[in-house]
Amino acid sequence: MDGFAKVISNEDVLSNNGNLSLQLYVKQVEVENEHDTKILISEIKDRQKQVNISLENLFTQLNNIGITE
Repeated sequence: MDGFAKVISNEDVLSNNGNLSLQLYVKQVEVENEHDTKILISEIKDRQKQVNISLENLFTQLNNIGITE
């Protein structure tokens, strides 16, 4: 499994003086950021505004029928 694990031979370990450090054998795979952080934050803020509006509407409706906070 690239970037996570690797099967190595005894000869490979011995050629590295018996060192079992993972960094010698498993190279980390660079992962590209698939999402634009600014867009995600903007979407979260927009959805939070929608939630706030919905809550305000709910509280108004509850208030209209006599249920208060």
